[in-house]
Amino acid sequence: MSKLNRVLRQADIKVISVDVFDTLLLRTTRPELQRFRDFVQKQHAFFLLEDFFSVEELYQSRLRAGKVLYDRIKNTDGNVEVTYQDICLQMQTELPLLKQLQNDWWRNFLAIELAQELTGLTPRKDLWDLLKHYENKGKTVIFSSDMYLNTSSLGFLLEKLFDEGGDTEIYVSSDLQKTKRQGTLYRLLLEKFQIEPRQMIHIGDNFVSDIFIPKAMGIQTYYLPRSLLWRLLQSIRKKNYANSLRRKG
Repeated sequence: MSKLNRVLRQADIKVISVDVFDTLLLRTTRPELQRFRDFVQKQHAFFLLEDFFSVEELYQSRLRAGKVLYDRIKNTDGNVEVTYQDICLQMQTELPLLKQLQNDWWRNFLAIELAQELTGLTPRKDLWDLLKHYENKGKTVIFSSDMYLNTSSLGFLLEKLFDEGGDTEIYVSSDLQKTKRQGTLYRLLLEKFQIEPRQMIHIGDNFVSDIFIPKAMGIQTYYLPRSLLWRLLQSIRKKNYANSLRRKG
């Protein structure tokens, strides 16, 4: 944090943009696909769906929905992002009985997922405190994420994990249909705050979307990756879990 503090002191930095997941909110090494199973198990139990379809059927529909939707946007120009509602409605095409739960059943699915997310997130309070310090000095602090969860969902997580999370400015690809990985979200932010690229710094853990892309646009960046041990363990667990799914077919 001391090195980042020295960087943020620069007088010409007007806007500090921060990635959310694995930068400000730290996840465990549990693989994403395994976390999806955790969400589905809770959703299945909450709605008492055992008489309609199994946890495994619901889980497989979630995996297929994600694959279909993300495959669909691969050939776009970066101004398209998958939303949580998109995922749920795609699941509904395979499991039409989901529609019989209620008109906005996916909102309850989202609430369950967010509650489960909270159990696996650790807030980085040293970073939060540093950001608040510079916000009090007049710099604008915002949070930006490429994510299927929407702005209010990320706001909920921040508010639950930090005492002052409710008044944050959040910019999410799923709401704005602009992405960091294509640079369109960064362009939107530069236009919104009417600043030159050098007057903005972005902090994140993904070398491509958080560092390479904004740096190529002239935006200052600060790489804040997870530890080497975390990345190694996460990679091993991800590979092992993917292999177990393949064995199951």
